[in-house]
Amino acid sequence: MALTSVTSAQTTIKPEKYPVYNGELGVKYSAKKTVFKVWAPKASAVKLRLYDAGEGGSPIQEIDLVKKSGGSWQTTIKQNIKNKYYTFQMMQDGKWSLEAPDIYAKAVGVNGHRGI
Repeated sequence: MALTSVTSAQTTIKPEKYPVYNGELGVKYSAKKTVFKVWAPKASAVKLRLYDAGEGGSPIQEIDLVKKSGGSWQTTIKQNIKNKYYTFQMMQDGKWSLEAPDIYAKAVGVNGHRGI
C-alpha cells in the first residue's frame, strides 16, 4: 500500500500575517444596549443568534455582525436583552461552523451550548 499526500482546501494565514486586535472581546451588557465583539480573522461572515432558553427552541433573533479592524466582528443591540442566551456562528472557507457560545461568556446555559 502506498501512502499519498493530501493537501487541505482551507485557506491559511501565516502567523506573522494574522490580524491583531487589541481591544475588548466578548459581551458588554447594559439595560439600554448590549455590544457583542468576536475575533474571527478568517471568517467571511459571523451571525449572532439570541434564544429565550439555554437549550432547545428556535432563535428569537438572528443578527449579522459587521467586520471591523484587526479581524474583529461586532454588533450592538439597542434594547434590554437581560436573561437571553446567545450563540455565534462563523462562515469560513465557504462553510458555516456549528453554533458556539462566546469563549468570554460570563455564564452558559444547559451543557454550555449557549452563552448568557
